[in-house]
Amino acid sequence: MKNILEFIENSALKYPDKLAVADEEGGLTYGQMERLSRQIGAWIYEKTDGVRNKPVAVLLDKKPGSVAAYMGVVYSAISMWYWMRRCRRPEPSRYSER
Repeated sequence: MKNILEFIENSALKYPDKLAVADEEGGLTYGQMERLSRQIGAWIYEKTDGVRNKPVAVLLDKKPGSVAAYMGVVYSAISMWYWMRRCRRPEPSRYSER
């Protein structure tokens, strides 16, 4: 195996119905993950007109679909990506500038 995409593709072929990622609200099988990732990658490719190194910001929650979104960016193979997570606003620090 050369990369994570190859791992997902091989796993989708061998174990299409096996759970790949899950949380308390649901999950994705390897087959679902590969299909969704490829769909997202194709959408990104279309929206960026195939231009290489065009930045793509991805806001991700900790959900199974987020893994597919990340893989979709990798599948698009044209974009630099920025992984952004939702988080709480940091509390003001006593060390912050005034």
